[in-house]
Amino acid sequence: MSAPLGNKNAESAWFPPVDPEERTVFVAGRIIESQNEALERIIKQRGITKSAIIREAIGFWLECQEEMADSASAGK
Repeated sequence: MSAPLGNKNAESAWFPPVDPEERTVFVAGRIIESQNEALERIIKQRGITKSAIIREAIGFWLECQEEMADSASAGK
């Protein structure tokens, strides 16, 4: 499922599904003001979008989850 037509910000935040039967989902949330200020500085410094930061953060989180799962398997 692609992003809604005309919504390029949403399109850039969505990941293509690994499984063709899987659909994408919208990610939204709230952060505190100081986090938002830091986010705005990063956006200006790196010249990237919030969507790109979200993709990067989710990718990092998934890597950490995989590493933890591997560690748990090795400990058994």
